[in-house]
Amino acid sequence: MENKTGQASFVQQLIIECKVRGVRMSSKRIQVAAFLERAGTYIDADELLLLMRRERIKISIPYVYQCLNWLVDFNFVIRNYENRKYKYCINPDVAAR
Repeated sequence: MENKTGQASFVQQLIIECKVRGVRMSSKRIQVAAFLERAGTYIDADELLLLMRRERIKISIPYVYQCLNWLVDFNFVIRNYENRKYKYCINPDVAAR
């Protein structure tokens, strides 16, 4: 799937980058990344979990945090601390590729 500018989506870029790096990409990680992309702005893990549960996706809050931390560790996502919560957003450098 491509975005409006003809670029590959964040999830597609993420999958390709993981293959290049030899990193396993689970279906739950893909789902977390897809919902993060859909949010389009900074979002905290609790809000992300609610969005996913509205779509009837079974996932626990610890696993959401684990996926988000994994995405941060690999520099796919940026984490900011605001209002006593961590909020996450797609790294603009990754999105621009």
